[in-house]
Amino acid sequence: MTNLEHYRIFYTTAKEQNFSKAASSLFITQPSVSHAIKQLETQLGVSLFVRHSKGVFLTNEGKVLYSYIKQAFAHIETGERHLQSLKALESGSITIASSDSICKHYLLPRVPSFLKRWPKLDIKFQHGSTPDIMKKLEQGRNRHRDCALAY
Repeated sequence: MTNLEHYRIFYTTAKEQNFSKAASSLFITQPSVSHAIKQLETQLGVSLFVRHSKGVFLTNEGKVLYSYIKQAFAHIETGERHLQSLKALESGSITIASSDSICKHYLLPRVPSFLKRWPKLDIKFQHGSTPDIMKKLEQGRNRHRDCALAY
């Protein structure tokens, strides 16, 4: 299997159409870019770039590979953005388990202001007696009945 770093170097070089610009963008040396591209070409058994005095351009095989690598890096970037969104509570879901009285008298009245602050967050409430909730948490189960979000 090819080193993922080689694909990142290939992707950047294809975008920049120049080994030196790719090196600068990646904060590595131009010989490191050349070496990684050469290793990738050797491993794949094809030429990926045609070199000329002003830079490089993709061969037909390079264009095919680039179309896949571009999608892969787009998915990685999307995944990273999604994780950041989850981390910032901008999306995702949380489940809050509490006793019946705390759910009814404390949590439910605060739902509107919570949703105003984090509108894309899905909130689920589960309620029951404290011993019941503790028992199910210890057992690793999450099967409480849902608390109605009527407010």
